[in-house]
Amino acid sequence: MKRISTLLSAILLTSCTFLAFGQNNDDAFRAYIKDVYMTRINTMSDTRDIGPVLEAFDPQYQGRAIDVSVDGKLNIRAVDHASLKQQLKNYTDRPGMDISMSVPDNFYVQTNGATGVAGFVLDIKVISNGEVMSEGSTLMEVIARKRHDGYKIVYSSAANVDEVTYSGPCFVDTYSKGSNSFLTQLSYPNGRTYKTETYSFQIGERGEKRWIRVNDGEYFYDWTKGVGDIKSGEKVLGQTLNQSTAIKIILKELSMGKCTVVQPNK
Repeated sequence: MKRISTLLSAILLTSCTFLAFGQNNDDAFRAYIKDVYMTRINTMSDTRDIGPVLEAFDPQYQGRAIDVSVDGKLNIRAVDHASLKQQLKNYTDRPGMDISMSVPDNFYVQTNGATGVAGFVLDIKVISNGEVMSEGSTLMEVIARKRHDGYKIVYSSAANVDEVTYSGPCFVDTYSKGSNSFLTQLSYPNGRTYKTETYSFQIGERGEKRWIRVNDGEYFYDWTKGVGDIKSGEKVLGQTLNQSTAIKIILKELSMGKCTVVQPNK
């Protein structure tokens, strides 16, 4: 009986030690996820240095991003290490652009050997010059592998649902009223919905001069021949020889920062 009691005690002690070890691994992995997605990214807004964030991802990192805009449009795209780096640079290269992220104190994690899996909701706020441009929640799934120098994220899936946005992709419907006259309807982010505004365009030229008038002269732009510079005063907005592209360049300018890109409405 004494031998059986000793054996049972040893088994229970081993099980408790294993559970404690597993819990410690889970807690360490949870702390790592919070460090990457909250501390490092929020610090990046202050330092404009993407290095600490990027080094958390394995060079062979692969991921998927699913974006749902406030008007319900769906966009699914693949992400790798190179595109992630470019996305981070797009934020840090824009003056006045800040990102604020928050992770809940407690969320699902599980570690098994060198692999850790986490699932959580990430609250994201994008701010430009003190004004909120977009705000929403992202459902995250993250898988990381433990290397000699710590965890590296090898895969992530992000389903982002915009709840409020004042800047993002804009959509335009263009109607021709002749070879040099057009009517456009531009839809742009406006909080929880999209707002639509109508602009008329007339393209004219005389000799070596060419111009674009918007709303019967409310706005006026020079459009040089040859190189195709579109200018508002001395400011060059863009360069194109294509009428449709010229209109999109001007619409982006008229949106006053609301349009990150202007694309045809599908």
